[in-house]
Amino acid sequence: MLPIEWEHFVPRHVPPYVEVDGELELVEAHFEMCDHEHVYPLLFEGPPGVGKTLCFAAFAARKKIPIIQADLSEDVRRANLIGKFVVVGNEVYFSLGVLPAAIEVANQAGGAVLVLEEISACPPRMQKLINQLLDWRFQVYVDEIGRVFRLRKGAKLLVGATTNPAIWGGTWELNPDLRARFYVKRFDYPPADKEKEILERYGVHNSELVDRLITLATETRAALRDGQLSTALSPRDLVQVALAYTNYVHRGMDERKALSTALRVAVLGKYEEDVERRFVARRIESIFGVRVPC
Repeated sequence: MLPIEWEHFVPRHVPPYVEVDGELELVEAHFEMCDHEHVYPLLFEGPPGVGKTLCFAAFAARKKIPIIQADLSEDVRRANLIGKFVVVGNEVYFSLGVLPAAIEVANQAGGAVLVLEEISACPPRMQKLINQLLDWRFQVYVDEIGRVFRLRKGAKLLVGATTNPAIWGGTWELNPDLRARFYVKRFDYPPADKEKEILERYGVHNSELVDRLITLATETRAALRDGQLSTALSPRDLVQVALAYTNYVHRGMDERKALSTALRVAVLGKYEEDVERRFVARRIESIFGVRVPC
């Protein structure tokens, strides 16, 4: 097999994370409950940009343990999850897929986190391959090399996953048997005080800007619920606006132009339909007093 060096998976830099509803405490509990015989997988379900993946990463950074992140999609194949043979020079090796690799990393480091990103984007047939890692078997069988990968005694592996609600579309539904293996935590948009704290943690201290950004985000979320928009602004989007505005100003751009530009590229650019762009542009002008070309 190709060697795996667990040190490469320890996070070097993780953006600030603000706990909203005890989710870090929940991750800690599930990690500590895990051992070589028991798995307590966590599924974080919620809209894009609310910190589902970042929560797992923040935990791993705090514990100084490796985190293996697999970006799943409709193109995922067995080779991605289980592994494949590769040629290196004149030699043939087996390159482990993300599932057995996570076990190997956890065994080497003593503990690790595996995050299956957008798990509902994984085709149903491929979802079946994950089942064996999430139940009483807690193993991965690699048929190609005739080997079963299991967690050694004393090691811990927390298996996490993220998914967006079906309203965002473009994904498969989770197989009922796969979903049933997870403990599910619902994420939502944070309350205003937490959203302010998030922006402050990123160095945004302009209270007027923060209040207006949160007002805009709140209105887009209401419009999403009412069917007027196909997506709403997330905390991640607000951070993008605020950081872009701050950097534009620092580079000598007029403040009003900097604000208009930041809103255009970090907000309006997220909407493809003309009717939605016009709707959001009107709300921006009403809230911020600046025109943003559609």
